[in-house]
Amino acid sequence: MVNQRDLSEAAALIARHADLIIDRDRPLETERVEEYWVASRRRWKAWSDRPCPDFATGATLAEEIMVSEMATRVWTAIYYVHCVNHPNSDGLRLVRQALHWHVQVRQSVIENLIDNYSRTEVSGLLRLDRLRRRVERWTDFLIGTITRHGVALNVAFDPDRCRNNSQAVVNERLSDAVWPLTVAGLTRSFPVTPLLDDESAQHEAAVLKALLGAFPGDAFLTTSRTLSPFQRVVRNVLDCVPPGPN
Repeated sequence: MVNQRDLSEAAALIARHADLIIDRDRPLETERVEEYWVASRRRWKAWSDRPCPDFATGATLAEEIMVSEMATRVWTAIYYVHCVNHPNSDGLRLVRQALHWHVQVRQSVIENLIDNYSRTEVSGLLRLDRLRRRVERWTDFLIGTITRHGVALNVAFDPDRCRNNSQAVVNERLSDAVWPLTVAGLTRSFPVTPLLDDESAQHEAAVLKALLGAFPGDAFLTTSRTLSPFQRVVRNVLDCVPPGPN
């Protein structure tokens, strides 16, 4: 089953291997982008159509949307940089639309919660706000690790914070040490409960498969006998990743 920690670690996994997309010697296949767009559209429609009869249900939905936005923004940032060398106006349009859907439904769900909360639910709103801040800070950190991240700042929550984060890790970029520490931080920041329901998990898995399937087929393989925290993430997601292009 899928949980918030899985979604956040997936964003880190994508950021860690960003150069495999950015430094490709040919454009990313449009079919890969279309697969992501289709999966994102289905997820967006499911979110938009989900009934939220009470605050708790709406808050759970808002949490899923906010945490999964990490991977959406990181992937969009990577694709922006990729298109500097391999312009693809159709691909950019699809990727931007997927991000637009995500932002749109997040704002709609949160606005509905704010408009309809009662005095007893103030603590729930405060919890959501704390989660929002964690998501934004971690997303900007991950975007800051992207090599040649200039145009990627267009999708950062706070471009200045993103630049500062980038400067803080620049000496670590050639070392894998930063990534086990990153995953350890995500582990402390995002819980494994509550689990997503079956429908949500299926939609999230479809989006994740589309994103990771864009990478080379051997991108996430490791020969290490001892799995680091980051390699554990690789092991956990490999089962749902289709073979990628070579």
